[in-house]
Amino acid sequence: MTTRLRVLEAFYWVVAVALLLTVGLTVLAFIFGDGWLTLKYLLFVVGFLIFGVGSWTLWARSRKRPTIWPSVDVGPDPDDELWFEPRLWELPGLRGEWLPPRDRVSRSVKTFLTGIAVLAISYVMETVFDVAV
Repeated sequence: MTTRLRVLEAFYWVVAVALLLTVGLTVLAFIFGDGWLTLKYLLFVVGFLIFGVGSWTLWARSRKRPTIWPSVDVGPDPDDELWFEPRLWELPGLRGEWLPPRDRVSRSVKTFLTGIAVLAISYVMETVFDVAV
């Protein structure tokens, strides 16, 4: 049961952050740039940076723990939640359930996966929707 909650909460977290970033960058791209092409480039750059930060934090945390722990870290995180995290627990599959932050998938893993998701959105814009130079 808790594994399902961990995975579902991490999935919702990654999707929520990727969508928030995409919406925010879309607004910036249309205000300051030329629209879709600027958005694709912004998504690539931001996705690459988030991927790098996630990789670095995973690497830094792996050097501090004993080698008998699994490579995918499940905690501990600070017990403070981000502003949107309590709202995730109202979504289907998590409604009526709750895990303390220390039992959830770590933010390092979620950040890494968010970077991949944002890069995937940029890739889909280029390959499926033909947003290219």
